[in-house]
Amino acid sequence: MPIYNLTFGVIKLAIFRRAGDLVRTGTATGGSTATIVDTALIDATDTALKGRNVYAYDGAGQSQETRSTAFTAGSDTITVPTQGTAFASGTKYIVSASSLSS
Repeated sequence: MPIYNLTFGVIKLAIFRRAGDLVRTGTATGGSTATIVDTALIDATDTALKGRNVYAYDGAGQSQETRSTAFTAGSDTITVPTQGTAFASGTKYIVSASSLSS
């Protein structure tokens, strides 16, 4: 029986925090195959989120990793290239300055 519930997403989150590459984490309040909506992004800016790596580590779209193409503050929406699975309310995600993909 494992002591910790370590998933790849939790490990990625720890690495980004340790490396200083973590931009922010969040839980989506909505989304689609090309957007993540998070009403908690009230202080975010396009400069801070555009061109960053986005990784969904829990919920709808889990394990999808992509790069943000825009952020719209008025609707709290991160735009990404179209993904195979839609992001949805409850999707937990990481925005980082770098990627751990091979």
